[in-house]
Amino acid sequence: NFSIAYAVIAQFAPTLKLGMPHPFVLLAIGAALCGVFYGMTVALGGSAYAPTAWNYFGSMVFWAYGLAMYIPFFAAGVLAGRNDWLKGVEEMQTWVAWTLRVVCVGFWTLVFLMTAEYAIPIPSIEAKQWELVMNLIPPVYAVAMTLAIMQLFHQYFNAQSSLMRWAGPTAYIVYAIHFWPMNLVMITFIEIIKAAGVPVVFEGLVFFSTTADGERSLLPEACIWGGWVMLFVLTQLVVWPLGFYARKAPVLDMMF
Repeated sequence: NFSIAYAVIAQFAPTLKLGMPHPFVLLAIGAALCGVFYGMTVALGGSAYAPTAWNYFGSMVFWAYGLAMYIPFFAAGVLAGRNDWLKGVEEMQTWVAWTLRVVCVGFWTLVFLMTAEYAIPIPSIEAKQWELVMNLIPPVYAVAMTLAIMQLFHQYFNAQSSLMRWAGPTAYIVYAIHFWPMNLVMITFIEIIKAAGVPVVFEGLVFFSTTADGERSLLPEACIWGGWVMLFVLTQLVVWPLGFYARKAPVLDMMF
């Protein structure tokens, strides 16, 4: 939806010239968005993940993420693309890059402690403390992680080949459209196993395999692995060429 809105707005919106802010300024903006995230969390039931009607209003998946992360990140991505912010990532000073990596490791430690609390009881640490942390940190963590990953991959994994030059510009539209080819392949797999005599029913948004008596059952392990391989391989074979040519179409060439 954001991409569609951008394609429309880009037809008449002026180009805003803005160089990439220092990574620490972006971190400060992320910290400010933590307040928005926490405020939305409190307003929508006390948890960013509360299954309330408002959290899904307008087909949004969690409005705390929508207002504090999805929309600001999309806007930042538009500015970054129009003003070549990747150049700033490529030229990032070593000490700044390492500071971002340390910040990310710090967040990983918090998440590890939160998860380990249920398996490795830690005195004086209660679940409510972790709930407060997880209702605060996602925006600033996302900023640090985004910058650290982009810089890390530029420095160590930026291989230049004909395949990468072809795949790089196509990656975003592949991400945007992969859901449809993936589901087409999944439904094809379901029809194959149904033709092989496996009872399959559809309930709500989910397919279930069943026994002859109608009870839910698990597929054989070989069938699960075969389905995974089929889904992965055929989806890749369809979605990458489709994305490559689709991004050349009118309007889509403005979006992707």
